[in-house]
Amino acid sequence: MTPHPELALPLPVTALREYRPEEEANQQSVLGPLSDLFAQMAARPLEQGTLSFEEVHAAGAWDEVKRFRLEQYRKALPYMLDELGPDGSDDIDARSCTFAARWNGRVVATIRLTPHPFETSRYVPEDVVAGFLGSRWRADYLEWSRLLVDREAPVRGLASSTIVFAGLRVLSSTPFHRVFGYATPEVLRVYGKFPVATHPESFSIPRRGPQRYLLLKSDLLEALDRWTSRMKPPPTMRTQHVSNHQPVVS
Repeated sequence: MTPHPELALPLPVTALREYRPEEEANQQSVLGPLSDLFAQMAARPLEQGTLSFEEVHAAGAWDEVKRFRLEQYRKALPYMLDELGPDGSDDIDARSCTFAARWNGRVVATIRLTPHPFETSRYVPEDVVAGFLGSRWRADYLEWSRLLVDREAPVRGLASSTIVFAGLRVLSSTPFHRVFGYATPEVLRVYGKFPVATHPESFSIPRRGPQRYLLLKSDLLEALDRWTSRMKPPPTMRTQHVSNHQPVVS
């Protein structure tokens, strides 16, 4: 029996394994406990408070995310309300994983990850998607969507940190490491901290207005390498040992 859309909950990230049962999860299980820490490092609060990240698969948390969508879209992107039902959900949510950031307990950012079939296929011909992603695009990729940030929250880097959290949860729990989606050129700047490739041609979604969108793709393993390399000391720094055995950094 298919659940009613308003009663369905997002998937836990571990459920994505069922979409590629023949493959083992990425050998990155250690990242699971570190995903919150890495996400915290990608954000910069502007005042004292508590920033936290979570997978959304409990009814109460999901209700908060749906209300957050409706509130934010009404304020900033009213044309997106047509993509949602009255409760703030859509027909893709029940087979997707949703992640959220909270500031002092309040939802301030969300992102969604979806296995095939993808929302993008409603707007872009599948031969274009396949040409951009490769012949195994249906099996190899997850789709990013519903990246939404409260611009009034006193935290910089909320979008990037939420992406980091979701990406590390995927790497730690599933075989997937390739992701794609579409974004306006303005939103595309959010992905500047990550290794992202874009399709050379843009497209529009008429009912959303005149703005153009670009397909984008990334590899989470490459993103992880880039992220961890930034955490290492620069090559000009080296540790020397003096006679009292105390390390000196120069």
